[in-house]
Amino acid sequence: MKGAATKGKEHLPLALIKDLMAHDNLQKNIKRVEIGNPYNIKEWEEMLLILNLSKEERRMYEIYDRNVQDQIAREAYARDEGEKDGEKRGEKRGIELGKLEIAKNLIKKGMSLESISEVSQLSMDQLATII
Repeated sequence: MKGAATKGKEHLPLALIKDLMAHDNLQKNIKRVEIGNPYNIKEWEEMLLILNLSKEERRMYEIYDRNVQDQIAREAYARDEGEKDGEKRGEKRGIELGKLEIAKNLIKKGMSLESISEVSQLSMDQLATII
């Protein structure tokens, strides 16, 4: 490869890098490679393969790449929403368990079930489970 191997480091010819930068959809990948490891030959090779595709093949690749990125974003969103839902359910369950614990202590102190139900908003059936 022209201009390769300088003090153990590989680099692409300047003309090829300019050609890579001319493709808008590849710029994000180039930035990712530069941030991660600019000497990661495998990732540069992948980009070179993409550049060697025909115009139609490259368009199809870009559609595929957008779909992959969209899927990743959808999965991250679903995971975040699932975590939020789990937190809400956990908080609700924790509140219910706290009410039951307080009701248990009030029963031990001799408070009537009707008063405990009224104050704690626990049903008589729920109170019956702790008696």
